[in-house]
Amino acid sequence: MEPIFVYITFPSLEECERICGHLLEKSFIACANYSPISSLYRWEGAVQKDNEIRCLCKSDVSKIKAIETFLDEHHSYDVPCLVWWPVHGKKSYMDWAQKEMDLGSTT
Repeated sequence: MEPIFVYITFPSLEECERICGHLLEKSFIACANYSPISSLYRWEGAVQKDNEIRCLCKSDVSKIKAIETFLDEHHSYDVPCLVWWPVHGKKSYMDWAQKEMDLGSTT
């Protein structure tokens, strides 16, 4: 197991819950934590200010390609934010996360 945190932003709570629900069903993530944020960014030459939903998912590096493919097909942004980084954690928690991603999963 190579555990990672996966950070994704969404335009709405509904889209976040729909997509993360599918990622959970497919065992691509063990869980997702999300909350509203305010975002400033440049898009097509203009500064934008939006309300978004940020989501931090627990996953494994072996799942990232499947997550990326799913987002490319189902996320409403032209260029969705998808970043990840390795994490370390309490063995019992990491074992639980791995078990959740192993349930019926094919990557």
